[in-house]
Amino acid sequence: VIFEVPDIVQYQNELRLIHLISVIVVSVLLVFIIDVTTTRLIMRPLEQMMEIIKYAEAGNLESLPQSYTSGEIGRITLSLVRMLRQLGESHSKRIAALGQLAAGVAHEIRNPLNSIGMTAQYLKDVLLKCCISLLDSPHGKDEPYGFCIQPSLQVFWNILYQQSPFLQVPEQSFYIPIP
Repeated sequence: VIFEVPDIVQYQNELRLIHLISVIVVSVLLVFIIDVTTTRLIMRPLEQMMEIIKYAEAGNLESLPQSYTSGEIGRITLSLVRMLRQLGESHSKRIAALGQLAAGVAHEIRNPLNSIGMTAQYLKDVLLKCCISLLDSPHGKDEPYGFCIQPSLQVFWNILYQQSPFLQVPEQSFYIPIP
C-alpha cells in the first residue's frame, strides 16, 4: 500500500485520536469499576461497622445487625459484635456480683444495728417501767436517761442506705431519711 504524504499525516492523527479516545474510555471504566468495588467491598462494611460501634456506645447491644458482609471486614465486624456481646454479659455479671456484695455487707451491718436498736428499745421500756425520773436525764424531759443510742443508730442507718444505691430500705427499721 502506497500512501501519499498528506494521507500519512492524516492517518497518524486518526490513530492518535483513536488512542486518546481508547485511553479516556478505559480510564472512565476503571474509575467506575474501582468506585463500585470500593463502595461495595470496603465502604459499606465500614459503615456497618461504624453503625455497630454507635449502637455499642449507646449501650444498645440487643439491636445489633445479625447479617454481615462476606470478606475480611465482615469477619472483623462479626468478631467485634461477638466481643461486644461478651463484654456486655461480663459487665452484667459483675454488676450483679457487686449488688450481691453490697447486699451482703449491708446485711452484716444491719444485723448488729438491729440488735443494738432492739436492746436500746428494751432498756428504754424497762427504765420507764421502773419509774426512773425524767428529770435525771441529761437530755431533759423529752428523753429518758441514756437513750442517746437511738440517734446514733439513726446516723448509721442513714449512712448505710443513702450511700448504697443497690439496697432497699426494709419496712421495719430505724431508718428515717434526713431531709
